[in-house]
Amino acid sequence: MSNRSPNIIVFMLDSLRPDHLGCNGCEVAKTPNIDRLAEQGINFTNAYAEYPITIPTRTALLAGIYTHTSRTWKPMTPHDFHITKRFKKKGYKTALFGDSPMTVSVYNCHIGFDVFKHSIYGKVSAPVPGADMKSVNTEKYFWPEEQLDADQEFGRLSRQVEQAIFKGTMGNEIYLKKSQDLRRAELVTNWALDWLNQLEKDNAKFFLWIDHFEPHEPWLAPEEFLKPFKHLMDDSVGHCPLPPANASLLPKGMIQNLLAHVHGTNYEVDMEVGKIVQKIDDLGLMDDTVFIVISDHGEPYGEHGTIRKYGVPIYDELAKIPFIVKGPEFDKGRKMDTLLTTVDISGFFLETGKMKIRKEMQSLSLNPAIIDRNSKIDAVHDIIFMGGFQIRAGCRTPRWKFIDNRGEKGGMDELYDMINDPEEKNNLIKEEPEIAEALNQDVWRFGMQWARQLAFRDHPLHPFAEVRISNSMAKNFQKLTK
Repeated sequence: MSNRSPNIIVFMLDSLRPDHLGCNGCEVAKTPNIDRLAEQGINFTNAYAEYPITIPTRTALLAGIYTHTSRTWKPMTPHDFHITKRFKKKGYKTALFGDSPMTVSVYNCHIGFDVFKHSIYGKVSAPVPGADMKSVNTEKYFWPEEQLDADQEFGRLSRQVEQAIFKGTMGNEIYLKKSQDLRRAELVTNWALDWLNQLEKDNAKFFLWIDHFEPHEPWLAPEEFLKPFKHLMDDSVGHCPLPPANASLLPKGMIQNLLAHVHGTNYEVDMEVGKIVQKIDDLGLMDDTVFIVISDHGEPYGEHGTIRKYGVPIYDELAKIPFIVKGPEFDKGRKMDTLLTTVDISGFFLETGKMKIRKEMQSLSLNPAIIDRNSKIDAVHDIIFMGGFQIRAGCRTPRWKFIDNRGEKGGMDELYDMINDPEEKNNLIKEEPEIAEALNQDVWRFGMQWARQLAFRDHPLHPFAEVRISNSMAKNFQKLTK
């Protein structure tokens, strides 16, 4: 690999599922720009969010630390390392543009960026001054009975709250269209394009992070992007833009309609990706730029009886993320089944910028697997861990997926053969007790060690104390498989 540091552009597309991309076999998807990046680069097909929720994932990506063992949904802390500081020290110009929670300053994800802009028009945002809330008719859509009393149960949103979120989202969208003739994602893209135009004069290398909250809920695609998916819809039922956790409360046809809108929002954000790629081509920088497409998590759409992220169900529909890398030094059209997490992607950012992974990060380098093109198994980890603080935990090996439900589901944990059962339908917890127990012990051992170490780092006994975090991987499972 060359010693020259390339420009780096990160497309963070919130809630985008990898199996909803054409490059991963989705026949109905319209994602030509992302698919083209995959065709011209490396498509990592086994990338996971170690804590598949918005802010924890971004913390893992920017700080290179595990969060699922010890953190709730909270801002980055003053103790967190931030990769953007390293890029600045390396001489990079840095910028962050978006309409997601990452770009709200209170969450501290903007630290280290030279330029930082957050759009107030993003989804799930407070209504902007002048937004006409009365023009948003919630009665056009379906709101399940569950949401009438949902505020009585932890983790559920009431109908009143869901409708307020929807009204705020749509009111802002209508106002932005009337005032600037733009949609949410277009505004963010335009900021990035303007920044690239200004940067052209400096001829400086750059690290650009574009954070689209699309395709996050509420799901209501505009007609121009919904049109290619109308044939998938059931006209006999309505649409539910903010569905409940319990998928059984929605008729089958309504889930079809939901997915049509999801594909429509994917299509829209793919067009925004294409605008940035085209701009880099127009500037003559394609041979000097690395493009990275990622998400913070996927989204359940009823596959295991749930919709959205309630309870952090770490099946692949939520935990697996797209990770596509296109650049002058990377193979074209290569698929890699390397098991990796968002923590490793953090280190990959640095190594792509010709910097070393820092000792305070828990990232493993992806370079050995990328360089070894002859290996039958693209091994970085023999096991990865994931979860949601104390809500749920689990691990994945090349073959097995273990889920510790922390007392839920009648105390039943789950074990899946991911080679023969990639959709996680056949729970083998009773058929393979030795494997399940070994993986269970590793999950608990990993959680205890990292929770203790990370908690001490966040709240040290002495302000100058340094904690060297040691690795704790699959020792029990390794004993079983020797």
